[in-house]
Amino acid sequence: VIGYYVMIILIILIAFISVFTLPLMVVYPKTSFSLMLKFAFFLSGKYIFRTILAILIALIPIAMFLTPITMVLFFFVGLSAPTVLYALLLKPVKQFIISIAEEKE
Repeated sequence: VIGYYVMIILIILIAFISVFTLPLMVVYPKTSFSLMLKFAFFLSGKYIFRTILAILIALIPIAMFLTPITMVLFFFVGLSAPTVLYALLLKPVKQFIISIAEEKE
């Protein structure tokens, strides 16, 4: 039973870290992978509410396939609405990352 809980915690941790890897890769393209994971873990803790919302936004396309009405809506909205929501949600995070990059220079 303990293994199930450990795996659930690891899956949640991986989801939290994966939310911030793309903005980090844009700002710091030559950073080592381990340092990028550490910084993504820090950002997921700092912006925990935004992280949870970003994970929920990523589940929107999957949830759209649950009923026939939302399947039709998926063909019109598609992946663009979650992508725009994700970009708007993580804009302050990207500004924070850029401010740290400018501060180092």
